[in-house]
Amino acid sequence: MMRIVILEDHHLYCFGLKYHFESHPDFRIAGDARTSEIFAMASEDTRPIVQSMMKTGINGFIGKRQAAADEFEKAIRKIAAGEQYIGRIDTNAHLRN
Repeated sequence: MMRIVILEDHHLYCFGLKYHFESHPDFRIAGDARTSEIFAMASEDTRPIVQSMMKTGINGFIGKRQAAADEFEKAIRKIAAGEQYIGRIDTNAHLRN
């Protein structure tokens, strides 16, 4: 069983993630933040943001705007297996500014 901790400041988003993972018997939502693997999500998913996060030692990243529930599962499984996971990065952010 994989223990995961969801640290999210948007309550509705956090509720949806908890609901999704509680339906899978091999995941368990842990009640504390003691873990050696860190997986981050952020609204900003540009290359500089992701690179900055990776330098802090996180094991995986998914941008909130592009992520689907099955991508979260895939990322957590890879991280639990000792791999890193980087979701799609928004390479067109500079065109919107």
